[in-house]
Amino acid sequence: MSRAPEGGAAVRPVPHGVPEARARTVVVAGAVLVGRLLEVTALGGVPAQYLAAPIYTWVDGAGAAAAVGVRAGRAQVVLAADVGDDEEGRACLERLTAAGIDTTHLRVRTGVATGALSYCLLPSGPQEPVAVTTPPADRTGGLYVPDRDSYDRLATEEVAALLARTRPGDCLLLDGFTLAREPELIEAALEADLQLVADLRPLPPFAAGSTSASGVQPQLFERIDVAVVDTEGAGMLAESGAMFGSTLVLDGGYGASWDGALRSVPEAVAAAGGQYDRWATVDATSAWAQHAFCGRLAAELAHGRDREEALDAALLTWWQQAHVDAGKALGGYLLGPLAEPEWD
Repeated sequence: MSRAPEGGAAVRPVPHGVPEARARTVVVAGAVLVGRLLEVTALGGVPAQYLAAPIYTWVDGAGAAAAVGVRAGRAQVVLAADVGDDEEGRACLERLTAAGIDTTHLRVRTGVATGALSYCLLPSGPQEPVAVTTPPADRTGGLYVPDRDSYDRLATEEVAALLARTRPGDCLLLDGFTLAREPELIEAALEADLQLVADLRPLPPFAAGSTSASGVQPQLFERIDVAVVDTEGAGMLAESGAMFGSTLVLDGGYGASWDGALRSVPEAVAAAGGQYDRWATVDATSAWAQHAFCGRLAAELAHGRDREEALDAALLTWWQQAHVDAGKALGGYLLGPLAEPEWD
């Protein structure tokens, strides 16, 4: 059963009789992608033609970033995701394993390429993200493929079986895409008495005037312990009318609001034992940092921390990861002049 700590929403305690020395487990179901920085060269012509060539590649994706956050919280992390059987997929698997992440449930899919998240270095100079859509059927994008074929359904059943082997009080962390496409995992987590954290960047698509997202029943949303959104997602969530057990809004460098209770980044970093530099340059909109925040939050809740402690630790991890080039977060670049490992 859940308990409500003073001044906070329901958070499930670590069951009595479980040795504290035994690591808690967070199962992360989310995307592992290869990030690419592309240099775009104008070739001219009518219509205009461009050549995009990769400069660097790295491990990216909500699942990978969340796993890094869980590790920062000293919990065991089991990553459930897909990569392709290409060179990039094998490199992602190698880096994740070397970082101490349990990749035994990271599936290498035969005959498909690993999903990619691309950024362009435009001829004018600034780096800008390229719009990313759901990957095509011949490219992985997490735990799912768009047509939810029988191969994908098998993966869902395998992850549900994994959840059944966890302990009450452990945690399942779902990204937004997986939440919308695999609602069965919510039921499986509830049956295993796990805590549920939803990383809703991006927010799943809600039908107009409906509290359900892509067929997920509203009552399942209410059973999710914590839903993490950014400020844009918070507005969309309010318009949808969907209700979660608890909602946490992460507002970049300003801090976070958890069911209306505010906490600034400087306050949290100091309370968690970190060093806050007001002059440091951070990427306040970093998706990687938000996903890592969610991983650390899930780890702290699995350890039985109260709301304030969990939020401070998660904001510290956000602050640390917002300083880091995502390409260097898991051992350095996979391809490019800086491809050698850079373990911090």
